Parts: sequence; structure tokens; C-alpha cells
Amino acid sequence: MLKTAATFQLLCNFQLLSFESKASAYEFYHSLVRLTDNTDCYNVFLQMVHEWQHLKIVKHFGHGHEVSGIDGTSQGECVVICPACPQPGKDLHDGWALATKANW
Repeated sequence: MLKTAATFQLLCNFQLLSFESKASAYEFYHSLVRLTDNTDCYNVFLQMVHEWQHLKIVKHFGHGHEVSGIDGTSQGECVVICPACPQPGKDLHDGWALATKANW
């Protein structure tokens, strides 16, 4: 049974404040506690934030509208390849693993 909920606007505000002012979830939550009825729902708030972040990632990678749904997203499908890291077969020469330190 649902006992606690948050609006998307609240989660967007938290995301914005955490990016812009480096406010932690703890600080944001306790500012809400001071504005509201002072109940202890910090762990529930963290679960909502984690679910929100997951949904944003799935949406960003376009997996929200697949026929199989979010559950059809396989592990590692939302990973971004680091453009700064050398990738064998892409930007490393053949035989790079055999090169000596003198060649570098």
C-alpha cells in the first residue's frame, strides 16, 4: 500500500539543487522536514530519488517506449562508452598490447 509519494516537480527540484548547489539528499530532505510535518521518511525519499534517476536514464536512452517495456532493457544497454578511453579496434593501433615502453 502506498504511504508516501513525491511529485515529479519535487524530484526535478532536488536534481537541480544537487547539480547546481551540490546539496546532498540529506540536506534537501531535512529542508523539506522543516517545511512540513517532520516525519522521518528519509529512506523512502532516497528510494524515490533512485527510481527517478533510473527512469530518467531509461528515458534518455529511449527504452521507455519499447514493446517489452523497461524490463526488456538488458544489463549494460544504457552504458555510455567513455570517449576519452582508448578502445581496441577503434582508436588503438594493431599490436598495441605488444608495444614496449620505448615505443611510447
